[in-house]
Amino acid sequence: MRRARLAPALLVAAVAVTLSSGAPAAAAFRTARSVAQGAISSATLMPPTSVAATGACQALVLGPEMVLTWTATPSAFATATTVLRSTTNGGPYSLVATVSGRTTTTYTDTTATGFATTYYYVLKSLYLNWSSASSVQASGSTPTLCL
Repeated sequence: MRRARLAPALLVAAVAVTLSSGAPAAAAFRTARSVAQGAISSATLMPPTSVAATGACQALVLGPEMVLTWTATPSAFATATTVLRSTTNGGPYSLVATVSGRTTTTYTDTTATGFATTYYYVLKSLYLNWSSASSVQASGSTPTLCL
């Protein structure tokens, strides 16, 4: 019983301290969770940066694709990146893929099947059940025709 009482007290204290510093509640939860787990040294899970989207052709028969590149998150504890896509500027975005590994910095979206279509992408870093804020939106258009 004594251990059960100490862990919640630690969690509540970490949340209170973080909130008093002015950080948003979500950041406070991440901080409290990291303190309790003792596995994360940073309170913020940063999204990837420098996201770029370029239209290309898969092959004559297969059609268009979008090639995404980005700079890896500086958050060393991130374990994956989620790729979200929309055909509307500013979203809403739908999950396209989860790319394993913090240092992976490219993804080819072969499900972007429309010709001469502009796609909008955002990325998020992942760690366990946490996700970062969205990256800056990147956009690109598929080719008009693949020959």
